Amino acid sequence: MRNAILKARRLRFVLWACPSPRSRIQTENSQRSSRVEMASTIPLLLVVLLCVNGHGHIAQPPFPPGMPNEMNIAAICNTDRPPLDRGFVVPSSAFGFLRRRVEMLHSLNAAFSGCCSQDESQQLNCAAEAWINALIVFCDHETRVKDNIHQCCFEEGSAVHRCFARLAPDRDYTGASLDSVDDAPQIISTSFPRGG
Repeated sequence: MRNAILKARRLRFVLWACPSPRSRIQTENSQRSSRVEMASTIPLLLVVLLCVNGHGHIAQPPFPPGMPNEMNIAAICNTDRPPLDRGFVVPSSAFGFLRRRVEMLHSLNAAFSGCCSQDESQQLNCAAEAWINALIVFCDHETRVKDNIHQCCFEEGSAVHRCFARLAPDRDYTGASLDSVDDAPQIISTSFPRGG
C-alpha cells in the first residue's frame, strides 16, 4: 500500500513538472506563474531525471516559430490558437538556451496579440516585423552567451530569416505538426555520464 501511495505521488509530480502539451495549453496564467516559482525550488537534476522521456531526450517547445505570411496570418490571429510557448516551464538554472527560446516565444506571442488587434490590412506587416525583431533580439542574446547558439544565428542578413523560416516545425500555426507524433513536443538529445 505504501509503495502504491509513493508511486501515485511520484506520478502526480511528474505530471506537474512535465505536463503533456494539451494540459500545458489549458493551464491558467496564475497557475503558470506559481508553477514557475515552484519549479525554481526543485533541484535541477530531479527535474531533468523526471522530464527525460526514458530515451535520453528532454521535451522542449516548438521552435522556431513560422514566418508570418498570407497563408498563416489568419491562424496567427485566431483567438483559439494556443500560446507559442505552449506553457513550457524551464528550470531556473541551466538550460539557458531553452529559457531564451521560451522567452522569445512568449514575447513574440505578446507582439502577435498586439498586431492582431490592428486593422486587418496591417496585421501581416505588423506580425512579420514582430517576427523579424524577435529573431534579431533572440540571436543577439544567443551570441552573447556563446553556448548552444542556434544554427540560424550564424547566418547573416536575410539568410537568418530564411533559415528560421525553413526550420519552423509549425509554419502554419495550426499545431497539427506537433500532434502528429503521439502528441509529443519537439525533443533534444542529451546524455549523462555513467556512474562508476
